[in-house]
Amino acid sequence: MIENEITKNRSLINADAMNSDGEGVVVAVLDTGCIRHPFLSNKIIDGINSTNDGKLKTDYMRDSIGHGTQMAGIIAQIAPKAKLLILKFKSNSMLAFPIEALEFAINWKGKNGETVRIINISQNWGNSPTANKLVKEAISKGIIVVAAAGNEGDGDPFTDEICYPAFLKEVISVGSYDQTLNKIASNSNSNNRVDLVAPSRRLVTTSLMTDDYMDTKGWTVASGTSTATAVVSGALALIISKFEKQLNRRLTVEEIEYELLKRTRDIGYDRRLQGCGLLDLSIDADNFGLPEYVYMWHPEKKRLATVNRDYIEQYIKDGWSLDVPNYYERQQMIDKLLR
Repeated sequence: MIENEITKNRSLINADAMNSDGEGVVVAVLDTGCIRHPFLSNKIIDGINSTNDGKLKTDYMRDSIGHGTQMAGIIAQIAPKAKLLILKFKSNSMLAFPIEALEFAINWKGKNGETVRIINISQNWGNSPTANKLVKEAISKGIIVVAAAGNEGDGDPFTDEICYPAFLKEVISVGSYDQTLNKIASNSNSNNRVDLVAPSRRLVTTSLMTDDYMDTKGWTVASGTSTATAVVSGALALIISKFEKQLNRRLTVEEIEYELLKRTRDIGYDRRLQGCGLLDLSIDADNFGLPEYVYMWHPEKKRLATVNRDYIEQYIKDGWSLDVPNYYERQQMIDKLLR
């Protein structure tokens, strides 16, 4: 039964279309730790405990809350051969210590020369200059940072709900999509830094062994932007693994971000809620770089065109742009033009 739920979770973003398993990618999970769960036992490569929960730095395999174990489980389902670096920075005392954990991820090197490629932050903290500086340092060193946009939204795209580090422009900020209702979750934060949304309503995942889902101990369901963020981190592991093998080189942060965001579908919401759209890995699944055809927008004519990539340069000279407003914004522009 659990295997069916894993298949379902992967199908929500069409993960199989990528024909990738995340092999060779290390994802750091900055959260509440992770228990020694049988589903995750061969996926965890190392970690650190930066909290007062446990006496040792190696006590990262403790999770009194369960949240970190849940996020690790989502990532492992999407990218089954990716390795997880557990960064325990929050405990049931609710004290959070992200500085040491971030430094550990930035400087970590595995026995075979592995380094962290993705930091998953399904958490938030105050606007800490030190923590924010470390996030930017990680990105400057080629690490993609993915963070939860937050669950304080009011459904109004024109009001700001801000969480750090997701609000940093360098970070991939992830909103929550309720796939059971085919709509963005009503409490998903909106602001001008949201990059995309991902399915995140009651996804089955690993948890504390005291939990029981479908008569299976150690499993539960998780929802919200935290869960959506873990889905995106798993998707990024698939993208990195696939195209670095295909191209035989390391991808830049900018290339990875582009490959992620081009695999989103406009679902008709304002960009402050949906960002570029809903994650869908079946979009141009086998191709790196620009797809064969792209949408281009003429801001003066308020027109949308489908353009072969060989003619993009000429279209740009004629005033067209690759920065295409989403459906909702285009309709607003066109309505104003017709009045």
